[in-house]
Amino acid sequence: MKKRMTSKGRKVAIGGGILAVVVVTAGLFTLQLLDPNVTDEMLNVPRGGTMSVSHPVYEDEQELRAKAEVVVRGVIRDSGSPASGGSSPQTAYKLKVLGVDKGNVAVGSTLIVQMLGNTTDEPKVYAEGVPILQAGKEYLIFGNLSDNGADIYPLAGSTAVGLKTGEGTFTFPSGTTGGSNLQVKKSQEGAEDL
Repeated sequence: MKKRMTSKGRKVAIGGGILAVVVVTAGLFTLQLLDPNVTDEMLNVPRGGTMSVSHPVYEDEQELRAKAEVVVRGVIRDSGSPASGGSSPQTAYKLKVLGVDKGNVAVGSTLIVQMLGNTTDEPKVYAEGVPILQAGKEYLIFGNLSDNGADIYPLAGSTAVGLKTGEGTFTFPSGTTGGSNLQVKKSQEGAEDL
């Protein structure tokens, strides 16, 4: 069994025989560990990051939601550019907001998604477990806003960014939980808003 530490400091054992665990919440989402056939590579997470990142991991959608200032859904509008400021290399992507589940963000506005790692200029610096966002793709992001409200910083060391992989389904890299990839599905209730 593999053990991992959650952001609440609990150790959770994950057995290799578990295919899926479903957590039903009263919120808009259902969180589950994903079928092992979906890999980080399918989510555009480079292997063998050159920058190791220590960050909290989250046990379930409720914990992610509680820690996030905002939860937004949107489409990436560019291939990213190097971000200035901060002590770690970052790539900034423009996100057109399509839906807001939590926080004070206007639908139709543009946020700058600040991701760890410089994936656009040489020398490239990949942050371990952090996906490279793709222009034209839809994502669900659990994060915190900058003081001016223009930038969003995804939780879990930039891994709390789920790629839309099916109708109403967003898949998050394994770095979000510290174990398996996970899926967040929108429920029918309130689905028009998010």
